[in-house]
Amino acid sequence: MATTAGPSVRRLAQYRPFERGGVDLRAVLQDLVLAAAVINGGRFDSIFACKQGFADLWSVEVEIEELRPALDALIERDLIVKTGKAFELTGQAATDLSARAREFDQIEERAFREWELAVRQMSPSVSAADMELLKQDLREWLHGIIIRHGAEAAMMLYPEEDRARGFFEQVDARGFEQLPERDEALCALREQALPLLIRHPTPDQRRFLAGLLNTSFYMCVLTIDPDAKQLVQEQMKGGRMYLDTNFMYAVLGAAPPEEVYSSRRLMQLCRDVSFELAITPWSVDELRTSIARARREIDDQKAFVRPELGEMMLRLSGEKGFNRLFWQAYNQKKTSPKDVFDRLEHFEAELDRYGIKVIADGCDRVDNQEERIRLYSSLLNSERWPKQREWIVLEHDAKCRLLVEQLRGDGKIRVSNARYWFLTYDGKLPRFAARVPDNGDAVPELPFCVSPSAWVQIIRALTPRTDDFDRTVVDLLTSPFVGYRRAVDPAILREVVGRMDHYEDASPEMAVAVLTDTAKVREIETAVATENEETVEDAVKAAYSAKAREMEEAIAASEQRGARAEEARAAADARTGEVEAARVQDQQAADEVQRQRQAEWESERQGLNRKLAEATSDRAGRKADERLRDLEEWREKRRRNVRILIGAALVIVGLAMALVLSLVILSNRWAIAGGAVCGVGIVVAGIRVLLPSRIASEFWLWAAVLVGLAAVAVAVAAASPH
Repeated sequence: MATTAGPSVRRLAQYRPFERGGVDLRAVLQDLVLAAAVINGGRFDSIFACKQGFADLWSVEVEIEELRPALDALIERDLIVKTGKAFELTGQAATDLSARAREFDQIEERAFREWELAVRQMSPSVSAADMELLKQDLREWLHGIIIRHGAEAAMMLYPEEDRARGFFEQVDARGFEQLPERDEALCALREQALPLLIRHPTPDQRRFLAGLLNTSFYMCVLTIDPDAKQLVQEQMKGGRMYLDTNFMYAVLGAAPPEEVYSSRRLMQLCRDVSFELAITPWSVDELRTSIARARREIDDQKAFVRPELGEMMLRLSGEKGFNRLFWQAYNQKKTSPKDVFDRLEHFEAELDRYGIKVIADGCDRVDNQEERIRLYSSLLNSERWPKQREWIVLEHDAKCRLLVEQLRGDGKIRVSNARYWFLTYDGKLPRFAARVPDNGDAVPELPFCVSPSAWVQIIRALTPRTDDFDRTVVDLLTSPFVGYRRAVDPAILREVVGRMDHYEDASPEMAVAVLTDTAKVREIETAVATENEETVEDAVKAAYSAKAREMEEAIAASEQRGARAEEARAAADARTGEVEAARVQDQQAADEVQRQRQAEWESERQGLNRKLAEATSDRAGRKADERLRDLEEWREKRRRNVRILIGAALVIVGLAMALVLSLVILSNRWAIAGGAVCGVGIVVAGIRVLLPSRIASEFWLWAAVLVGLAAVAVAVAAASPH
């Protein structure tokens, strides 16, 4: 147990050789973003590409939620410019980074040249080839010291300290067993030559070592040792994270791609530290209600489910929600509403996939607290004013707060022992968490909810960023543009602090001001290099005097600003009514803008409806005309066929009466004449039926004449004697 505890503690220790008390994770990430961008040609196409760059260069895992504020800070400092999703270094930033890298290369070159000179003084006969091998071994030896000893390796900068002797004894006891095999003579020389650089470092050698230590410090800030992961899991085991409905939107894909990725990655980090992921039955009901509502809305918009309208409807569907999920699926794969919402209605499969459990423990007790639920819902409603939410949504958030606070129990609740949390994207809930109704309850010391951006910073510090700590340290140590921060020389520190008591009005604050002024530090460095006590005294005194004047001027300026601030405060008090009126007007203007936007959207929607209705009406009209024409043609054809059939039948009957009936059956002359006339008449009627209607009047005229003549002829013939 003792053998493993030592290295772990050393790696967890933080060496902070920087100005102003050290550098935090934000500054380290900013430095690494700049370094990664330079190595990648000065730009990244997206924040995802930057994240991948960390993994490719140093095997370090960083989160999107961590990189985003780092990039924002670099943009604000004019070190990076962003175009769309891509970002690249400004010309000045690239120039400064290259200059810093060249400066460190020169310092490293001088440090090794001074060390080589010391080795040749000790062993003049060493060959150039052996010297090159010694240089390689020196680098590997220094890297090994930093990896094994962590923060203790800072003693290399202060060999004159008493504590340094114990450190060097540790290094000597460790030996050189990790270095490559060399011949016996070179191994003997190596044991004497390598410690020369850290036993009596020159100023350049100190700066070189400080650069290596600065780089190793990044690892102390970035990540815990992978060996500590099991310890963290044991400490965090038993914790539970309840997921809000809006977070579940992202988990189910109903949010922008970056948010979907971040939510799923955050759940993975929770699982890595043995945190249980849960969702309440109330949230399950909210999800089902939201899915059903979205399904109805999409069903009402079936007229818009058309390829040419898909992109526009996606833009109108908002940033997140199941409407957006449908339009996104439709635009990508032309998925039907039924397929999308049938899958969503069985979202329990997605819960199982991500290890999310539906846990109802404690929910019944909360449901019975109707009065407190009503009070908390009213309080949350006032926090959201002027925006309003459905009462069932307010009750959901109020219940989740009561549940988490109930599960935590009483006592001193801190982040370390708060086993239950509520993870939400809702920006209003943290304010709601800091208030209670006016019923005598005390405000909780720790809020019940946490945002994903805040939680990722907490959970990320408890999970290793690399599986091979040693390899990552070496990758950082050998990477260009990493870790070249300037540390204050201990000699300068002694001169400034040691003389502080010699000057009137000097103080620790003034000493810090001197040490953080790069120009003053360089002036004192130049004076120390002359090894002239009087020159050093003058330089330090001049620095203190300059800072004293600056502080006096700052105090005077502060007093002036205070007076102006007091005047401004008085003027502000006098304008309180105006400001309030302006605020009301701004609110009214904002409401008016919102109404206008709603009206524009409604107008656009109605316009699309009209266009769709007109287009649909035109198509329906054309189809109706075509069907009517087809029907008329069919009817006309049918009438023509019936007319032909009837006409033919009449002609046949008329011929039968005129010929067969008159000549074969009848014997009386008048009967024969009458039969012939009737037959002719029927034949004429049949011919009329067969003929088109446009010649009907003319035909009847001639038919009547002919029938009349036939009747006269038949009558004459019948009356004449044989």
